[in-house]
Amino acid sequence: MDLTSPPLPAGHAAPEKAARAGVILIDSDPVVRRDLQAMLEANGARLLAVSSAAEAVELADRGEAAVVLCAMSAGDGPLRALAERRMDSRPACPWTLVALVPASAGEADIERLHRLADDFLQLPLSAGWLGARLRMYLRMGAYVERTQAQRTMLMRHQDEAEEEQRIASYLISRLEGLDPLAERLMHAWVSPAHHLSGDVVAVARSPDDRINVLLADGTGHGLAAAISVLPVSEVFHRMTDRGFDIASIVTEMNRKLRSCMPADRFVACAAASIDMRDRVVELWNGGCPPVMLLGSDGCMEHIWRSRHMALGILDDKDFDSTIERFSYREQSQLMVVSDGLSEALGQDGKHRFGDRELLEAVRGEAPSRLSRVISRLQAFTGGRALEDDASVLLVDCLLEPLAEPVVEAPAGAVGMPAAPGSARTSHWALEMRLGPTQLRKLTLAPFASSVVEQLGIPRSLRSNVYCVLSELLANALDYGVLGLDPAVLDMPGGRERFREDRAARLAGLSSGSLWIKAAVEPFGGSEYLQIEIEDSGAGFDIESLEARLAGLGGADAVRRGRGLELVRSVCTELRFDQRGRRVVAIIALSARR
Repeated sequence: MDLTSPPLPAGHAAPEKAARAGVILIDSDPVVRRDLQAMLEANGARLLAVSSAAEAVELADRGEAAVVLCAMSAGDGPLRALAERRMDSRPACPWTLVALVPASAGEADIERLHRLADDFLQLPLSAGWLGARLRMYLRMGAYVERTQAQRTMLMRHQDEAEEEQRIASYLISRLEGLDPLAERLMHAWVSPAHHLSGDVVAVARSPDDRINVLLADGTGHGLAAAISVLPVSEVFHRMTDRGFDIASIVTEMNRKLRSCMPADRFVACAAASIDMRDRVVELWNGGCPPVMLLGSDGCMEHIWRSRHMALGILDDKDFDSTIERFSYREQSQLMVVSDGLSEALGQDGKHRFGDRELLEAVRGEAPSRLSRVISRLQAFTGGRALEDDASVLLVDCLLEPLAEPVVEAPAGAVGMPAAPGSARTSHWALEMRLGPTQLRKLTLAPFASSVVEQLGIPRSLRSNVYCVLSELLANALDYGVLGLDPAVLDMPGGRERFREDRAARLAGLSSGSLWIKAAVEPFGGSEYLQIEIEDSGAGFDIESLEARLAGLGGADAVRRGRGLELVRSVCTELRFDQRGRRVVAIIALSARR
């Protein structure tokens, strides 16, 4: 075989010596092998001797050889063996398999070799050409190696991101409420812009049957936004479960975000409480699109625009937890949306899915309202992916609560013959006296209920205990300590006037107190919780109050008298002493053994 080197192209510089790259040369012709070895060594290559195709592939896979040259002096058997071995291997480093073909090789031979080798070089070769090709193979190998490293790194990052999303999704799901009754009132749609949504929607039922509603929209998208709303969701469910009002809940949400999140993490939030007994919606809107109350035909009955900054921006002294109230008369739906929906871009690339489009979509019957909003949005955007997380939350506002917090008294738990003060064995007893400072600061029912529950009240009876405490403490504070006149409630606009008088008197309270005692006591094989409340006021005639409420007639009487009616229904015994200044309620806790 003639290995006379072809002349270098005019102006072509002498080949730089290849780096000390390992090269394996396989050729059965001693003359050709000798000449090629000389040229390879002249180009700085480091020749590796092998005895078989398997050894060549093994060395190359370990990264000791970057190039394997296989001459065709003895046909394509050696090249085919190398190709088959490489196909089954898992190289730690990329390497190049090159076929050295004679000048007589035709197009068909070259095409066949391309299926076996990465490249071919036609003999005769010059040292310059061989050096240039070696350097190219090394550059290609380095490029492939970098690409593989980047791909490996991306795959690792993807695995880590998926694991983070899995953990975040698990945490979010654990924070979601599991109250089937509350969820029956909820109709929601959440569309994440990424794998994980920064929007959270939730409903939860408080111990006194109010339905609390939350839509929280964290800054940004994906995992960072989802993490931002975790504290908000946790506070919402925990404080709702304790019976706190919306003003207290949003105040705690803001404090929690300020304490545990970076300064640039904000959460737009709309939080509401629906009291279906009084048919009142209380709402706080900080940074969310307008919240609407829709009538049965979908027309807007009321709107709450954002009057506050998003959560996590202001410190405690500047934070405003003022809520807005609205009384509804017919069965309605509260609609809360995130800005991902109200700012969705239309097909024309100019217009946004604003209030007009939303109101047109919700008009009509309530059962299909959510699906109409989704269909209208998809038609508006042309089905394109949204740029931001988008959420719609519809919550039914009924005229009565779905269920009463009543637990049937255990069989045989009738009557409580042990009179207050008589000798009896008590499992535990707790007394506290709250002065004006505590009465101004504390939310009484959640505070007292939480203390009593931690002393071992069964979870199944929590709503009954809360119902009794909230009603009796409210009566003692309002009509006893604060001396409010219940007759104001009968006047036009009386409820608002009553609330304003109450807030003013409570803020200026400088004297007066409430005494509270709770004790679990056994009787006849059963256990009972006895709650006693005494206020420092002048007292009020509970019988006259109940008679006046009963004389009102109609739905108002039913709704207004429901508080004491509920208390009587869950108590084994309820009695008032000292002209209403002192009340004793007894609740059965366990069946007779």
